[in-house]
Amino acid sequence: MTQILSPLPGTFYRAPSPDKPPYKADGDSVAVGEVIGLIEVMKSFHEVKAEVAGANVRFAVDNEEPVMAGAVLAGAVLAGAVAGPAASGGKFAPPAGCEVYVTVQLRSCQVSQHYRCASEPEGYQWAVYSDGEGPYFMSQTDAETRWVDSIDLFIGERDRLISEADPASFTTLISGGRDDFDFRTQSDRGEIRRYVGHDVLTGERVTIDGVELERTRFDLMAMTEDGTMIWRRKGQQLINRDWRVFFGDREIFENDAGEQSEGIDTPVLFAAPGEPGYLDNTPAYDCDVVTAQALPPSGRNGS
Repeated sequence: MTQILSPLPGTFYRAPSPDKPPYKADGDSVAVGEVIGLIEVMKSFHEVKAEVAGANVRFAVDNEEPVMAGAVLAGAVLAGAVAGPAASGGKFAPPAGCEVYVTVQLRSCQVSQHYRCASEPEGYQWAVYSDGEGPYFMSQTDAETRWVDSIDLFIGERDRLISEADPASFTTLISGGRDDFDFRTQSDRGEIRRYVGHDVLTGERVTIDGVELERTRFDLMAMTEDGTMIWRRKGQQLINRDWRVFFGDREIFENDAGEQSEGIDTPVLFAAPGEPGYLDNTPAYDCDVVTAQALPPSGRNGS
C-alpha cells in the first residue's frame, strides 16, 4: 500500500481546470511520475505526482479541499500486491503466483475474494472485500486466523500485527469451543491499537449454498494504547473448518460515542473455480438499499 501525500499546504484540485476531467478517478491505476492533482498556493499551482506505481486509487480528500503539508491525498495498492478490478465490478485478478479458492457474495452489497499465494507460509491467506465502488479492504490471516496484515484501501492505511498477550487460535476454538485473544497492531502511521475479545461456538450448524458452516458468538473491542475504547463489535459469525476462515453474520457496532448500528454480512453464494460467479467482483445482494461504504470486516477477518 502506498500513500500520496500533499507536498505543501494549500488547496487540492483533482483536475487541471474546471472544464477538464480529473487526472485520476477512484479505481484507476497510477504509474510512477503520473500527476494525480494540483496544490494551489497563493495563485501558484504545483503538480502532485505518484512516487511509486499502484492500482485502485482511492482519494481521501475532495476537489478544492484545503489541505496541510503531509496530508494524505490518496492511497493506492502497490503494484503486484493485488490486482485492482474496475471500480464498478468486473473480474477479479489475484497477484501472480496466487489463486482464488472461493468467491463469496455477501449481504450488504459486498463480495469477497479469498486466495492463497505459493510464496507465502503454509496456511496464510488473503481476503479482498469489495462494495459497489470496488475493493475497499484486504486482510491476511495465518492458519490460526491471527491478524497478520490488513489494508484499508479507501484511506490507504496498513496495519500489521506487532505483539500478542493471548494469540488468537482457530484450533483452540474448534477443539474447546471458545477462544480468547488479546493482541496489538501498528499502522504505517505509527498508531498502535489493542484488540481484546473472544469467539464461542454456539453448536449451531448451517448450510449456505451447499457449504457447511458453524455459527459463533463474538465480542471484540478496539482500544488505544491507554485503554480508551475506539469501537466495539459483538454478535454472530460463521466459520468454515476446512478453509479456516470466518465470515460475517449479524453484529452490533458501537462507536466511541456509544452510538450503535446493526450490520448483516451473511454469505449468500459461494463460487469455487469453474463455477458460475467465480472471480465476479460485482456485489449482487442488497445493493439497492446500501448507500454508505461498508464497515471493515469484523472478528477474525481483519482489523
